[in-house]
Order: sequence, then C-alpha cells, then structure tokens
Amino acid sequence: MAERDLIDDYRAALSGRLSGRSDVDDTLDEVEDHLRSAVETLVRRGHDPDTAQRLTLERFGDPAVVGRAFATTPSGGLCLPTRFTRTAGYVAIAAAIAWIAAGVFTVIGQTSLVTEFSELKYFAWASLILVAAFATLVAFLGLLRRAGAAGDWPARFATLFLAAGVFTIVAFAWFWPAGAALLTVGSLLVVRCARAAALPVDAWSWWLVLAFPAGIGLFLGLWLLRVGPVDEYGNYPIAFVSGTIVAAVLFAAALARVGRWLAREVPLDGADGMVGA
Repeated sequence: MAERDLIDDYRAALSGRLSGRSDVDDTLDEVEDHLRSAVETLVRRGHDPDTAQRLTLERFGDPAVVGRAFATTPSGGLCLPTRFTRTAGYVAIAAAIAWIAAGVFTVIGQTSLVTEFSELKYFAWASLILVAAFATLVAFLGLLRRAGAAGDWPARFATLFLAAGVFTIVAFAWFWPAGAALLTVGSLLVVRCARAAALPVDAWSWWLVLAFPAGIGLFLGLWLLRVGPVDEYGNYPIAFVSGTIVAAVLFAAALARVGRWLAREVPLDGADGMVGA
C-alpha cells in the first residue's frame, strides 16, 4: 500500500508540472512503469518495499526537475537513462580511444614520414577509423535516446548525416575531410538535441562539432603554406598528419566526457534499474 501511495503522490506532483502537454497521461504512465519496475527490482534484491520506493524516487529526481526536462524535450520523448544509454556511454569511451589511436597511427598508416608506406599499415589505420566511426554512431544514438529525441525529425536527420559520414570516412579514409564534414553536421544536430533536452552536457560537447573543422583548417593551412616534405603524390604529409591528429584528439576528448557521463548514470530499466549511486 505504501509503495502505491508514494508513487501515486509522485505521479500527481509530476502531473502538475506537465499539465500543458497533450500526451501527459501517456507520459505519466510510462514514468510510473519505470518507477514500479525499479522498485520491484530493488525488492527482489533484498530491500523492503518502503526503502525500495524511497530509493527509487530519490534517484529518479525531484518532480520539478524531471518536469522541466520533459517540458524542454522537443520530441516529448521520455528523457531517462536506460541500459542502452549507459552502454552507449561505454561505447563512446571506446570510440574516443579508437579515434586517438587512429590519429596517432596516421603517421605510419597513411604516410611515409617515419616508415615506408604499405597497404597492410594502411589497412590497419583504416580499420581503426572503421571502429571509431561505428562506435561513434552507436554513442550518438544513445545520446539521442537519452535526450528523448529518438524518432523526431532532428534525430532522423542527425542519424542520416552520421551514417553517411561513417560510410564516407570508412570508404574514403584517405580523404577523411569529406566524411568528417558529414559527421560534423550530424554532431551539431545531436548536440542541439541534447542541449534542448536540458541534459547536463558541458561546454566540451561543442568540440564534437568543432573538432573536425579545426583539424581540416589546420590541414588546409599547412598544405597551403607548403609545410614539410612533399611525397610521391605531391602531397604534404605533415599537413595531413597534423590535421588528422588534432581533429581526432579534440573529438575524442569531447566524446569521452559525454561517454563518462552517460556511463555513470543509473539506468531505470531492466535488471540494473535503480541500483547503485
């Protein structure tokens, strides 16, 4: 009985914060389902019902804060951490590591600055980019889900640009600025969705948008200044390497920060619901 009363009280409080929404009943039903599922999980793990419901409501958040998050979610989607969004956080961290590795490996995988160029080393470099790009796509899909934006038109356009960027940067790794431009547009749409949903992403999230343009700008600047030796194709490998490393490191740093935040959140669905701090 106590469990029903506390959750009903929370639902009533949240209802007052969502009174202007047309789908308020559906939203409240979904919230209540998450809450009751989390309570049941805690009870199965040994908590008494009173403690389970208090922990659930405390970790879910103050109705005023939760209501504001719903109110600022453009799509009206459920803006909650889940097992998928937390997994996306871990994937984002893995993607960050892969981007840094790909950036550093550019020196021997794409140029002959240090060692003689070979197709095997190029394949290894392109494989790192493949892993980094696909992991980034998964991470951004998780961030869109966390923002409650999955399914609305900004999220669809973001996914389209991200998928196109992944394909282009993987298929034409030697001409990474083309794929990077598409990834930049997709990143901009993702960051806008996250900020519109009032997610606690810090200013570093903008480097997801600025990293590749910064790298491309450095690459073009060094190339126009004719910095360094010229390879057999008439290119300037120092310009290519410098731009790639700067873009990869800045993008990885921002991606890792977002991933760390997503991975630390307590999911409100499934077996892990409301467990941990």
